Amino acid sequence: MALAIYGHLKMSGLNPNDYTYGILLKALCRKGNFEEARDVFREMVEVGVNPNAFTCSTYIEGLCSHKRSDLGYEALRAFRAAKWPIGTFAYTAVIRGFCSEMKLKEAVEVLFDVVNEGVAPDVYIYGALIHAYCKAWNLLQCLALHKDMLSNGIKTNCVIVSSILQCMCEMGMVSEAVDQFKEFRDSRIFLDEVLYNIVVDAPCKLGKLEEAVELLNEMEGRHVSRCCELYDFDRWVLSPRHGLTEEALELLDCMETQGLKPNSTTHNRIIEGLCMAGKLKEAEVFLNTLEDKCLENYSTMVDGCCKGSMRKLLHC
Repeated sequence: MALAIYGHLKMSGLNPNDYTYGILLKALCRKGNFEEARDVFREMVEVGVNPNAFTCSTYIEGLCSHKRSDLGYEALRAFRAAKWPIGTFAYTAVIRGFCSEMKLKEAVEVLFDVVNEGVAPDVYIYGALIHAYCKAWNLLQCLALHKDMLSNGIKTNCVIVSSILQCMCEMGMVSEAVDQFKEFRDSRIFLDEVLYNIVVDAPCKLGKLEEAVELLNEMEGRHVSRCCELYDFDRWVLSPRHGLTEEALELLDCMETQGLKPNSTTHNRIIEGLCMAGKLKEAEVFLNTLEDKCLENYSTMVDGCCKGSMRKLLHC
């Protein structure tokens, strides 16, 4: 559509302005037609229309989104050498591109380039880098970048904090994740339900259900919305190794008092946990109390009874 309108303008003898060229470049880059996009830049120069920050960033972002971040960075430096305006977004696009391709060394080099050019890195630049290093499980670099960001007067956000805590949990640093969460909380950083979902799961994996419930209550005090997933602590909560089956039932009552309706997965976990703990009668009673039973609930009960019976035979 954009190309058709551009062709119509040319046939009508009208001269496109920088905004029109920017839309055309966006359409070409989206399709990956980068040779045609370069021709547009040549045409702009020939007709005396100076490329602005939008047109330059559009071309750079197009290259990076097509996993050509090396070419995107080359284009950025070429535009800069030509004294064309380069905004922070262009640098962000290159860093995001390198991060998505997991070329972290190159991404950090661009960060240094940003600083050397006198451009102030923003939260989006730091966020892209921190998220990428979290994916690479390089926690030291994540925390170093986060500290550098804060020292530059840039406020963190719940997305960045969630990435760091999720990285810690995936690396098995569950206790450290809880401690780090408390540090973030005491620093008055805004905490959303996604972040709480990560950190509530952490004490559950340590068998500390009371601490998890305290976090849920803290959410209520902070008026953070709660969802059903927060109460799905899976087998860590219901495992007989931690002896938390009864507490899980109490947690179910707490969930219902908050106006959250348990789903079939939650019910199945409770049935499974009771059966694993050898409480087959309690599991059957719980199943019979369910108003909306489904086939999965019965299948879980049958499977639990079979496994429970096998355990009894093995202990005889």
